[in-house]
Amino acid sequence: MLFNPAQVRGASVDLNQLLNTMPSMTWCADAEGLTTFVNTDILTFTGRHAQDFLDLRFTQAVHPSDRLRLLECWQMAWQDQNKFSCEFRFERYDGTYHWVRSDARPLLSDDGTLLGWLGNCTLIHDLKVAQERTAVLQELGSLLQTVGTTSAALNIILNRGVTNVGACGGAIGIVRQATNELLLVTEQDCRAATLGVWREISLALSTPGTDTVQSGTAQFFRSRNDLLKQYTGLRTTLETNVQALAVLPLRTDDQTKGVLLLAFDQPQRFDDQERAFLSDLAHLCAQVMERTRLLEDLQRSEQRHRTLFDALPNILWSSTQEGQVLHFNEHWRDFTGLPSQPVGLSWTDAVHPEDRPKILQARNEGLRNGTAYEVEFRLRRHDGAYHWHFCRVTPLRPEQATEEFQWLGYAVHVHDRVMVERTLERSEARLRSLVTATTQIVWTTTPEGELQVPQPDWTSFTGQGPTEYAGWGWNEAVHPEDREVTYRAWSQALKTHQMYEVEHRLRRHDGQYQWFLVRAVPVFEETGELVEWIGIHSNVHQQKRMELHRAQLERLVHESHDLIGMTTLAGRLQYLNPAGQALLGLNEEGVQDTVWSDVLPPEAHQFTRNELVPHVLQAGSWVGDINLRHIPTGQAFPVSTNMFTISDPRTLTPKLVAITARDVRERQAAEAAQRELNALLRQRVEERSREVERLDRFNHHLLDSAGEGVFGLDLTGRITFANRAALKMTGFALEDMLGHFQHDLLHPPRSDGSSTSVPVPLLRESDQEASARSGEAQCQSPAEATFLRKDGSSFPVEYTASPVRGNHGDREGTVVTFRDVTQRQRSQEALLQANRELKRSNQDLEEFAYVTSHDLQEPLRSVASFTELLVRRYGQDDTQAQVYANMILDGVHRMKAIIQDLLTYSRVRAENQQPMQVDLEKVMQVVTQSMHAAIEHSAARISWDPLPTVTGDSSQLTQIFQNLLSNALKFRSGDQVPVVHVGVEKGAEAWLFEVRDNGIGIDAEYFDRIFDVFQRLHRREQYEGTGMGLAIVKRVVDRHQGQLWVTSTVGEGTTFHFTLPIV
Repeated sequence: MLFNPAQVRGASVDLNQLLNTMPSMTWCADAEGLTTFVNTDILTFTGRHAQDFLDLRFTQAVHPSDRLRLLECWQMAWQDQNKFSCEFRFERYDGTYHWVRSDARPLLSDDGTLLGWLGNCTLIHDLKVAQERTAVLQELGSLLQTVGTTSAALNIILNRGVTNVGACGGAIGIVRQATNELLLVTEQDCRAATLGVWREISLALSTPGTDTVQSGTAQFFRSRNDLLKQYTGLRTTLETNVQALAVLPLRTDDQTKGVLLLAFDQPQRFDDQERAFLSDLAHLCAQVMERTRLLEDLQRSEQRHRTLFDALPNILWSSTQEGQVLHFNEHWRDFTGLPSQPVGLSWTDAVHPEDRPKILQARNEGLRNGTAYEVEFRLRRHDGAYHWHFCRVTPLRPEQATEEFQWLGYAVHVHDRVMVERTLERSEARLRSLVTATTQIVWTTTPEGELQVPQPDWTSFTGQGPTEYAGWGWNEAVHPEDREVTYRAWSQALKTHQMYEVEHRLRRHDGQYQWFLVRAVPVFEETGELVEWIGIHSNVHQQKRMELHRAQLERLVHESHDLIGMTTLAGRLQYLNPAGQALLGLNEEGVQDTVWSDVLPPEAHQFTRNELVPHVLQAGSWVGDINLRHIPTGQAFPVSTNMFTISDPRTLTPKLVAITARDVRERQAAEAAQRELNALLRQRVEERSREVERLDRFNHHLLDSAGEGVFGLDLTGRITFANRAALKMTGFALEDMLGHFQHDLLHPPRSDGSSTSVPVPLLRESDQEASARSGEAQCQSPAEATFLRKDGSSFPVEYTASPVRGNHGDREGTVVTFRDVTQRQRSQEALLQANRELKRSNQDLEEFAYVTSHDLQEPLRSVASFTELLVRRYGQDDTQAQVYANMILDGVHRMKAIIQDLLTYSRVRAENQQPMQVDLEKVMQVVTQSMHAAIEHSAARISWDPLPTVTGDSSQLTQIFQNLLSNALKFRSGDQVPVVHVGVEKGAEAWLFEVRDNGIGIDAEYFDRIFDVFQRLHRREQYEGTGMGLAIVKRVVDRHQGQLWVTSTVGEGTTFHFTLPIV
């Protein structure tokens, strides 16, 4: 079945219109997974037509990189009939791709059959971009810990930045203070000509990069026109593909140390979110540059201190055996501002208070053991700032020592080194905490893509050891359904040396799979040689589960037909779902301005204030029925309500009150209607019971009054009831018949013990099926049997059996009706005997008629012969004698014709017929041939339709056509040429013939008379004949089981109609 909202109509709202008014991009698919509908929000967003999405064309609007993953997710959900959820990039009307999340659930019929799918698409582009960019910054933070050179670090940052923000190229420049120039140090897909020649450009010139250094603020050019409008000198050098530009300062310690430049091949919005990300990226670049500078400064500082140590330019001092400092060199005074010859431990005043215990403890231990000691501490400079120093105090060898000069100490200024180390320690600690907090797995591979040994994070999560994850063995820890996608993505990254990114499920050491976002970047030497791959598995399993659960909960609340809302403890509405808004007559804007008392009728305020609210706050929940008010109309209506508090999970203090309410007007109306219906049903049941009792009495009276015997049988053939007539005819009492098998009780056995009659049938199964289909009772045709009386005598019966069916059409038994046919059989036997006598009498009569006609014709021939002799001998000259003689001859001829017709008429009987297939076409030819002389004499025109073949007696059928055609030629009008047509038409069961002429016609009052024997309508002088022709025709038609009738109009003609059965 197809699920197409265009073909679905609700009671009052068109589903198509409803889906188009939903506040989200909504789509539908049929049971085969093919798109059948998208609403106007999707069409508006994409700028496409509805037919562009039908069937599987939906993916044409999806980013090519996401299509395969979308189809795999859809195929999995469609096969399992589970909920569908997938994130992908959707093409907008302006050609840009935006991230959306599509969710759908299957629509099932009552019997579980899949009807189709209903889904929607939610824009998550800003969230996705923010997540990706946060992940990029986190990933870069992790990757930079493993990169040793500034060039490699800046290359990684620039590569990821260009890729993530969709730039077509980028570059990083640093300020060279010595020459007051901006120096290009690294670039990505961006030639120098992109922004003019500024690989080494003076800060005095006005370019996007130098102006950003001078101002210390970022510049964002949303279009090429904006850029060229401010920097007209770039018109000849700016690449045509640059359509937007972002230039951001790299600042540390309130100084601009360089710029980050990103070029775009499409105009950009540069909204607050994008600007924040680009600023974070620039800040990361500045931190990397500063870290490199500090490391270089540290190296220079250590080198300088080693040189100074050799030349003794550091703070130096000497002390006695007891550790009393006698003298500091000039560097002490220059640095601390204190005198070179301190008193006692006054020199400790220059040591940071927190470091004094440490340095005094080291001094005391050294003095006690007589060994050198070292310590780092902070020394106060003359301006009050504390700087770290490295101190080493060594006892002099005896040959070098004097009485006052026993120990030699020096302090090296290591403040820069310590600060760098502390900075690096804090940075590393933050990064380690970030990796741990985000449950990331960091891994590295060889340039060929094989995991390097060891991989502690990978082994800790997956349980795979080096031998197991070697080569492509790590892919075995990937979910089987995700391995192919992972393999293709990793192979493509290895081939192109581009960033690797994929999402897949990874098997934990306990066998459970969790979702991870995987990213890896190639690391290159400055020579461009690929060194390794650094990758991170970011655990997004909980995020995916939370997103799914949140979406499900939001859908549940949004789609609920019940009111769902939340209020503050003071009763102000914080949220109300669409069903609640519709129920109370509020819109989205009006919810925030409404308090709970506004939706209550006035009479409910006191109960709510004094009882309901205190109970909810004290007990935590309340369930019951209350009345709410439709705010626009003021109409109150009842609802079933559940109210409960929502507490702060940390303090368990109630913060909000959640409310669910269901409109119970329909339920109360249904309950009232149900009560009325129950009362009506009880009344009808009572009336029906009385009617059943009345019908039962009537049926018993009817059965007992019937003259025929009636008894009932169950499915086993046992008698369940019998009426008085049945008991009277069989001689049994009612108790003698009930419960007994009808066949054993009523059918007498033969002498050999076999049954003399078949049992009354209970209807065949086919009859049951036909009855169930038609919904009508079925009976068998009457049958005959022999029943046995109680006294042992038997009598013949005719019976019928009718099924008794239940409410579902199942047969429950049989009702048998029978009558005693003894007298009828006797009458039938008498009738058969009479028929045999009649047949014998008819045969005798036919023989008599034949003999009589033969004997009558013999004297007539003698009379005719002798009359002719008398005329020839004596009447030659006697005219009168000739007239009389002719009259005698005419009488003889007429008498002969009458006798011949009577003989023909008597022979037309059914038992004399010899049925056979008769071709009436040949019969017509024979008739017209035999009447050839009469036809030529009258110049008649005879025609007929193609005549069929019928079953009958050939000679008798010939008699029909011959007599009818003879009458047509005989009874013609004056000198008019006779026109006769024989027509035929096939009916459902018989052939219909007609013989039509244009003769004198017949008055309607004679229509029945003309078919009688010897009936004439004209004098013999006008039309000769015996009056037997039509009587013979009628007798032949009757004997062939046909019908004969006539239609006629006097003066116009006559049509004789007759039928013959179809073969």
